[in-house]
Amino acid sequence: ISQEDKENHIVIKPGEKAELNNESITVSEVDIDDYLGWTSGKLNFNNQSFNDIVQKIERHYGVVIVNEFHALGQMKFRGVFTDESVMDFMDTFKESASFEYKIEGKKIIIVEPE
Repeated sequence: ISQEDKENHIVIKPGEKAELNNESITVSEVDIDDYLGWTSGKLNFNNQSFNDIVQKIERHYGVVIVNEFHALGQMKFRGVFTDESVMDFMDTFKESASFEYKIEGKKIIIVEPE
């Protein structure tokens, strides 16, 4: 491998992730359970925004979440969930972030508290 090729490569080790921002790549350490916990039926959140958590909830429970409480999207949460129902899951977040939600079939609609 030429020197030029070495300068254009980044090696990612286990427990690291790479992110592309504009034209630069940033490598950082991560808790692999945040990304692979689902393989053992566990949902793990380590200071993740609710917007990121929603994607995991939707995949895990087969639901669609419509968040009409926009300030909630940027709130950060930590936690580990294993055998909880989707309602238990939503109730836990509801207690922490003070929002309301309703379920319509497989759709969960989050609304700002009045």
